[in-house]
Amino acid sequence: MILRTHVDTKGNGELELGGDWGYHKYAEQSAMQFLMDRILSQYPEVKVTFFVPVGERVGILEQPVLNQISLPINADEESKQFFRSVHEDSRFELAYHGTTHGRVGESAAEFVQEWSLFSSVEDARETIQAGMSIFRDAVGEFPQGGKYCGYESNDFSDDSIDESGFTWWCRYWNRGQNEQESLNIRGSDHNPLTNYDVKRFGKNNVVDIPSTLNGALLNGVMLPDASWKEESSECWDADISAGS
Repeated sequence: MILRTHVDTKGNGELELGGDWGYHKYAEQSAMQFLMDRILSQYPEVKVTFFVPVGERVGILEQPVLNQISLPINADEESKQFFRSVHEDSRFELAYHGTTHGRVGESAAEFVQEWSLFSSVEDARETIQAGMSIFRDAVGEFPQGGKYCGYESNDFSDDSIDESGFTWWCRYWNRGQNEQESLNIRGSDHNPLTNYDVKRFGKNNVVDIPSTLNGALLNGVMLPDASWKEESSECWDADISAGS
């Protein structure tokens, strides 16, 4: 996930590794610089899809442990140029990931993901259209696909995606599940032989893409001594993967 957000992981107002979610663009210790220097330089064949909350990304808690700065992706010309440069790079793709990502709560468990907030298809579509306009203002065109925030949705969500002009969508988290866990998060297909297949949904046959591995699984390997990990998990999530 990439957006105009900085999380002050050390409480000193400075950029620290792991605290940037696109706010610092290509600066040293930024997320983009880490991606290009530590991953893409070694694996140039890798293609990356960034899921972009287009507005001011909220935190998780009403009273967060760490300070966060967040701006819409079209906040200024410099921001637009950054996101357009990423979108036009053949290695990257920008996809839609809501506006604010959701609504904060008193605890992390009370955080509500964005598509769970909508009370009707019309309500969802109105927010989506506003978000897609921000995306186009920054990037120059509408997004082709996207993902539900936190892989959470309600009875109105799929229709809102189908009616908003998307050609593909990531609906369900379906990796690492077993029969002892709730099947709801895997969507309507509970068959382990077909659950990971690409499918379609809606009147417009939107491509339903299975989830990928969560990039946060690498935190223990890449940043084994990072003191901010446990603290930051209380106020912002690890939604930083190609399928998150």
